[in-house]
Amino acid sequence: MSAVVEDLKKNKDLDAADLVIFSGESAGGMGVIANLDDVASKLPNTKVLGVPIGGYIFAHENYLGDGAVIESENARAQDFERDAELFQGFNSRPGSESACAKALRNSSWECEIPTTNFLFVETPMLVVESQIDSVIIFGFSNTPEVNTSDVQKYVQEFRVNSTKFAQAVVDKETSTIFSVSCFMHTDFERGSPTVDGMDYYDMLYLAAQAVLNGENLPESKVDTCDSIPCGTNCKPFP
Repeated sequence: MSAVVEDLKKNKDLDAADLVIFSGESAGGMGVIANLDDVASKLPNTKVLGVPIGGYIFAHENYLGDGAVIESENARAQDFERDAELFQGFNSRPGSESACAKALRNSSWECEIPTTNFLFVETPMLVVESQIDSVIIFGFSNTPEVNTSDVQKYVQEFRVNSTKFAQAVVDKETSTIFSVSCFMHTDFERGSPTVDGMDYYDMLYLAAQAVLNGENLPESKVDTCDSIPCGTNCKPFP
């Protein structure tokens, strides 16, 4: 990432830009949270906005109900701990000078979890996330893609936890969130889905203008409806 930024500065005058939007989807969204402050530090004269899409993942237990499947990858706390040991990332390795690692010290591996590391990111950020991320639920949590009472219960519990972490974004002065109740992962489009009549593009425009003009980020948009899914203009889930 450092080499890419330096190359863009040298060959594309990146550091002369008025605004840089640093974004990524899914694992790339996780990478935005992990790298955002470092990228911003390399562009001291440029306004920077981070936009992780489908990457604000929290550690959670697997589905254990009827029909549970075996996934090759999971997102439990112990899985993130193993990832931290494997990757030895700047944010999570013991003794790192990252804000998160210094704060958590002996449990610095927790900084591998995007929702934990997020708390220590200082650069403005617009988080774009589904409260019932279909890829995480049905691809990284051992959940079968069937409509049973056990699956419904698990999805409901997942959403409860997801909205708690969404609130952490709402409460942080330097961040805002577009949080929808749709079975989806990263395919946010013009007009789909919407919250209070706004879509992802509207939110991104407002956030970019706010950062560019040195203003407060726009108010978070979070679905608070009851059923699952209950967002507006959600795409049909396969």
